Amino acid sequence: MSEDLPIRVAQRLREEDEALDPRLERLAMGALSPEALAELEADAARDPELARQVALFRPLSSELQDRLTEQMSAPVAKVIRPARWTRWGLPIVTLAAAALLLMTLRGPSALPSYAGRVEGGDVVLRGEPTPAAQGRRVMRGDSLLTLELSPATQVDGAVVARAYVRTPAGARAAPGVPEVDPSGAVRLRGVARELLGVASGTVSVALVVARPGALPEPDAAFAPSEGPRLEVQLLLR
Repeated sequence: MSEDLPIRVAQRLREEDEALDPRLERLAMGALSPEALAELEADAARDPELARQVALFRPLSSELQDRLTEQMSAPVAKVIRPARWTRWGLPIVTLAAAALLLMTLRGPSALPSYAGRVEGGDVVLRGEPTPAAQGRRVMRGDSLLTLELSPATQVDGAVVARAYVRTPAGARAAPGVPEVDPSGAVRLRGVARELLGVASGTVSVALVVARPGALPEPDAAFAPSEGPRLEVQLLLR
């Protein structure tokens, strides 16, 4: 864990409450003299609110920082704030909990809705990617194929995309690599057989957009989901 995490948490909380005791930030930085620390602890003994704040800003041990790093590396699905929490968290909240909450709140938001477009052959299909666009398109294997997913609003944070194909032999990732625009829009474009790795026959194609580390396995890419997904069935000749 970065050594300046307690400092950044302290600065963030101080921005939200200018009435904080200025000694708390120096406590988080480890810059309080023994005399100043003793004075702060004496004041905290007489003030329950200050005592909670001192517990919050007190620096973590290196061992606890390592444990917190491991915990924060795991996906966090949801943060629930119990009704009995105080302004500073639980009555005996630690800086570790504050750091975890801060990093969770700064995480990327859910993806907006996406509109899908498939172009190739004589017909252009437009529609919502979830549920996936349905229908069967007939085209030559050497024809140009374009699959696009465009967000309804600017995407906050990084996104990744992958194309998948499913044939009678099973599902797998397609060799074609989608392009991801800074806005969050995704496009897969090229010669059909080269993008899909299929020379001829019936093939289902799914283009999926997700947050980094959240792309599905090939079989799951063709299952109904809440994330942005565009699916089309092709007959390559």
